[in-house]
Amino acid sequence: MPLRQKKIIETGIDKREGIKDTHKISKIIVYIAIFLITVAGTGICSFFMGHELVYIIRNCVVAGIGAGVIICLMAQAYENDLFAYDNKDHTERFLLCYIVTILTTFVCCLLPAGGWTFLPIFVLLALFSNYAIGICSGSMLLIICIMLSGAPVEIFFLYFMSGVVAVCMFRGLDESYKVGIPIVVSLLLLIVNITAEIVLFENSKLNMDMFMIPMMNVIISCILLIAILKVFSYLVIFKYRERFMEINDPECPLLVQLKEKSKDEYYKAIHTAYLSDKIAKKLGFDDKVTKALGYYHRIGCLKGANTWETVYEIGMEYRFPPMVLDGLKEYLEKGSKIIHKETAVIYFAEGVVNSILFMIAKDKNAKLDYDEIIDNVFKTKKENTSFLQCELSVKELNQMKKIFKEEKLYYDFLR
Repeated sequence: MPLRQKKIIETGIDKREGIKDTHKISKIIVYIAIFLITVAGTGICSFFMGHELVYIIRNCVVAGIGAGVIICLMAQAYENDLFAYDNKDHTERFLLCYIVTILTTFVCCLLPAGGWTFLPIFVLLALFSNYAIGICSGSMLLIICIMLSGAPVEIFFLYFMSGVVAVCMFRGLDESYKVGIPIVVSLLLLIVNITAEIVLFENSKLNMDMFMIPMMNVIISCILLIAILKVFSYLVIFKYRERFMEINDPECPLLVQLKEKSKDEYYKAIHTAYLSDKIAKKLGFDDKVTKALGYYHRIGCLKGANTWETVYEIGMEYRFPPMVLDGLKEYLEKGSKIIHKETAVIYFAEGVVNSILFMIAKDKNAKLDYDEIIDNVFKTKKENTSFLQCELSVKELNQMKKIFKEEKLYYDFLR
């Protein structure tokens, strides 16, 4: 291996090891902070609310146990990669959310039970960790609020049910960003639960004034929920949207360089990206990642060798999103297995494009049987050991082949 490539690999390994060490230190800091903030905050709030010493101790012990459970869940999620989205690499975001929500909890304990805004608390904590941690931490803060305020224990179940349903409704939020129905369902259940709290647990005669605080709760919860989702979409869901728009532009400077270096490689990349993008959209795969893989799976030619080490160097220089780098590594690294569906798409797309271009180069006027060419490509590619562990189902594989065969007019354009 050339010395320069070896240095690149070693540098990449060093960076990854450094990142792991940083994450390890940061998560320990987060664990300690969660415990101290929970126990100290509960104790201080209990003191200023005039609780007796025995109740202050009780509140602190319960808060400490709850914080310990949250820390254990976080540690397990970290070790087993159970965090949702990219939350594993950003535990500081959860800590910030936790600080905001525990301060909100201390404010809520000063309000009537009908005005507690726990629905957005559950959702916020779940989105920036995972649904189990979100439910557990939201429940623990709700218990603290009930202990501090002296509210009846029945209130816990009303807000707990609202929070759990809301977390489940927003679980698996993706770039389709379908939040309308989850918001409506969550708020409707909150209204039902708050109304039940008023009707069942208020001893006085019902009147309109009794519904003022609960209605304000619903309005504020709705506003907070929308704000939380906006922040979450910006930080997580659409984090790489602008970068994908730049690198998936055919006029991207990197692709322009490839065209100047080798028109053949450039047009192969363009054709592969077009077919890959079309298949990904029809099969419901991540079309942005697939298109980027199609464009840049041969970009190493710019530096003389299309190896993973060379492509990694270019990808880091041009700030490729991590999922693109992962796909390129799967496809290019020696001994690597093709696992993800997006990588499998370009695996077959490149084979089809190369086969057709090869046949055209042999005889430009030859009448090609595209169905036969595609069948042969699929047969050869499926027998490759690197493809055996792919997540692609047999049904999806057959659908992909069918889409390739429907593109005969496009293949004629390759002439």
